Amino acid sequence: MVDRQLAGRDYVAGGFSLADIALGPYLHRWFALPIERAPMPNLEAWYARLRERHPGFATHVAVEMR
Repeated sequence: MVDRQLAGRDYVAGGFSLADIALGPYLHRWFALPIERAPMPNLEAWYARLRERHPGFATHVAVEMR
């Protein structure tokens, strides 16, 4: 659902918003799991944008899980 929502958008609601902040930690954990996933190019690009463009996300959320 989120992959479809992100089609043609950089962020879930268009511009960076609370929706991205709320989903970010959940998706970080999901991407960290060693499982096979169907390709979701919009979701993968969104996650990369969060990590690259938002230092707070990279520093406080996208950390190594133990």
